Amino acid sequence: MSKGMPVPAPHGVIESLIAATDEDGILHSDILLRPGQRIRVIDGPFSEQLGVLDHVGSAGAVKILLDIMNRSIPITIDRDKLSIVS
Repeated sequence: MSKGMPVPAPHGVIESLIAATDEDGILHSDILLRPGQRIRVIDGPFSEQLGVLDHVGSAGAVKILLDIMNRSIPITIDRDKLSIVS
């Protein structure tokens, strides 16, 4: 709230919460994506590549930095093509 009015949630917050719920609407906080997390690409041309989550965007897209040839390469990818590295 600001001056008695609701303030919009930052871009990507609601989408992340929706993506972390199961079919019964239960939120599983262990699968929430947060910038700085280590991730693995599980589908597509970068499958099995490791990287770091940079930004959670709208509509399920996230920006990640892939570790390729000792460089961080930024790509945008759908959230459902990623898994969190424990």
